[in-house]
Amino acid sequence: MGAPFLEGAASVRGKQWDIAPVSSLPTDAAGLPPMVAEIAVRRGVSSVASWLKPSFQQFMPDPFVLKGMEEAVDLCRKALRDGKRIVVFGDYDVDGATSSAVLCRYFRMIGYDNWSFYIPDRMKEGYGPNADAIRKLREAGHDLLIVADSGTTAFGPLTVAAEIGFETIVIDHHQAEEMLPPGIVVNPKRLDETGEFSYLCTAGLAFLFIVALNRLLRSEGYFTDTTEPDLSSLLGIVALGTVADVVPLVGLNRAYVKLGLSRIPDNPGLRALLAATDVSELSAKTCGFVLGPCINAAGRIDNTRLGTELLLADDQDQARSVAERLTELNGERREMQDVVVADAMMLAKEQRESGVLVVYNPAYHPGLIGLAAARLKDAFDRPVVVIGQDGKGSARSVEGFDIGKAILGAVAAGLLAKGGGHAMAGGLTIEEAKIPAFAEYLSNLIHGLIRPPLPADLLVSCEALTPGLVDDLQLLAPFGAGNHEPRVILHGARLIDSFTIKDKHVKARMRSGEAEVEVIVWNGVGQVIGDALLSAVGRRVDLYGKLGTNVYRGITRVVIFPEDLALM
Repeated sequence: MGAPFLEGAASVRGKQWDIAPVSSLPTDAAGLPPMVAEIAVRRGVSSVASWLKPSFQQFMPDPFVLKGMEEAVDLCRKALRDGKRIVVFGDYDVDGATSSAVLCRYFRMIGYDNWSFYIPDRMKEGYGPNADAIRKLREAGHDLLIVADSGTTAFGPLTVAAEIGFETIVIDHHQAEEMLPPGIVVNPKRLDETGEFSYLCTAGLAFLFIVALNRLLRSEGYFTDTTEPDLSSLLGIVALGTVADVVPLVGLNRAYVKLGLSRIPDNPGLRALLAATDVSELSAKTCGFVLGPCINAAGRIDNTRLGTELLLADDQDQARSVAERLTELNGERREMQDVVVADAMMLAKEQRESGVLVVYNPAYHPGLIGLAAARLKDAFDRPVVVIGQDGKGSARSVEGFDIGKAILGAVAAGLLAKGGGHAMAGGLTIEEAKIPAFAEYLSNLIHGLIRPPLPADLLVSCEALTPGLVDDLQLLAPFGAGNHEPRVILHGARLIDSFTIKDKHVKARMRSGEAEVEVIVWNGVGQVIGDALLSAVGRRVDLYGKLGTNVYRGITRVVIFPEDLALM
């Protein structure tokens, strides 16, 4: 139900806004800025103090609560004891690189040298384990295969692994089916799991795995003659994977990121990447918009091993060389991406009435389709599937529509050759002739879907929007999925001015009482929110959006970046 302050007016995006009532603040919120405590309560936080300053003691579960963990750790322990060759089969995205690095660095930290890692070639091998690679790894003498960030639905390849005597552990967070492949599968999305830790990405699961393994090795006296490793030194890698994989920053994930951001420079590769990108800020935004894209760039358009090599580099010269190469690749990736996104936008506009946008161009590079899908999803506010070379597709979804489940259903219906994912993202392979039927299948699934309202954190006037408030809101960081930047509703203000900048951005001023607030809509010309602001000068307007600041001639002003508005 929409909040009553809309007074019957419709938002220009046709959305409902919702703000939960707050009857009282928890006792441990004393001393906090009232609006910060108010937001925490609206987000369901019962203990504000521990949420703002999380600890592993509070959020770290017993790793063995996950099904398969005890068997997986015991199998790995035996491999270490017997000196067997271990290979970590990772993935080419950030979660794959970080989870692989956590596992491999742990083996190095305990003095075990008989390990290696393998990242499949995106163009030649595709996503996840493949039978040819598994056979080659087994023939090369590897005994234990640890598949990180894929494998949950790799029935064919892992059946081959079982047939040739390759012991297998899968550590993954992608959507599972009722049946599991051969081997040991540790995945909080297994259908026989409680779902309590389904929000974890593979980097976080890999950390739980080494915590469990370390505990077992300690109990057996493994560290009697060697120094026990400091596992917290790996938290920077885990924090990066958690943010970049866009999993909810709640519970253990929030602790990983809150405590791990400051440990990012512990890793020589990440330290070199910070230098190569000329970034010094250790924040979730840095992980999501600088470090993550650079590591992803190699997996998208070049050598898929580079991201993992960076995270495993100890030699500073090697780390610097790889970091500089990744930075260059990310620049090339952006240029290629702009071309794909521009074309995909044109095709998407032809489907404006579709509940799910399905865009296909056989020229699209498979490494760029995920980025294009994300941009289209943001632009059109609906689920998107972008399909490119060889029928490889990538999907991004919106709240309320589980795209991973939809993809698995399409596989079962014979519409897709393969596919999988989770609620907000997925990947697939499809024959060109089946694309229309797949698009119809998705449209039928989403028909009648009721989207959740836009949740607001604060109802404010212009007078309340001060630079101090914007600073106070940083106490709620790190921000990301599941803990988004606070959204406010600016209520009761009048639009006193609006104009364009460089013919593409829209800037405006809102006033209530004696206070004014700046409004900026980037690329707003021709978009519904920007055009509404340009035509509504003199009217009362309610805005929904997030806050920032702008410093001009030494004066700091609050800026609201609207994501919706209602004309009163």
